[in-house]
Amino acid sequence: MKKLMVVIGVLLLATAVLAQDEGKGLTAKGFKVGLNIANVTGSDVDPFMAAITDLAGVTASNKTLIGFSFGGFVTYNFSPTVALQPEVFYSMKGFTISFEDMYDADVKMDYIEIPVLFKFMFGTGTAKPCLFAGPSLGILVSSKIKAEGESVDAKDLWKSTDLGLVFGGGVDFPAGKGKMTVDGRYTMGMTKIPDGGDVDIKNSNISFMVGYGF
Repeated sequence: MKKLMVVIGVLLLATAVLAQDEGKGLTAKGFKVGLNIANVTGSDVDPFMAAITDLAGVTASNKTLIGFSFGGFVTYNFSPTVALQPEVFYSMKGFTISFEDMYDADVKMDYIEIPVLFKFMFGTGTAKPCLFAGPSLGILVSSKIKAEGESVDAKDLWKSTDLGLVFGGGVDFPAGKGKMTVDGRYTMGMTKIPDGGDVDIKNSNISFMVGYGF
């Protein structure tokens, strides 16, 4: 958590410097919170689950894991329709291993996630629909496997960084002295996250977010 606050502080300080540069382009800074629907993809997910099935003696399959994300953003406009939007979030990802007719084990991975999005706005009214896309860097903060009330540390199982691509869309609309922003996005993991070997398992995350810019 301390790392997240430091990164957000540096980001907001940088925007203050930009704001002094003749007021060019800086249109908003604010915060967002969201719901994550996380899972894993890749050619080795099914063999991985098959190996767990053999070891456990009961059918195992992967399911989505619900998590949350929260953090801040700034928007720097190059024109009324094109902007750059860096963001910093604490994002909860992972997946669930479901043991048939027995119990579920949640594999939780928490990241400091830093997307840098190119944002394209449309429309002439007060509400501004938008599309956005860009790269994202995830820094692993912690990982735990939780099942039946017990928890074990699993951070050493995963790589410390995760690169991804973000695609999404949303709408901004006036609210008070600022604006509300609502969006949906998909973050496609590009890094094979198991630490060691060449195992094709990657993060996959759908997020629904709401925020306020001022």
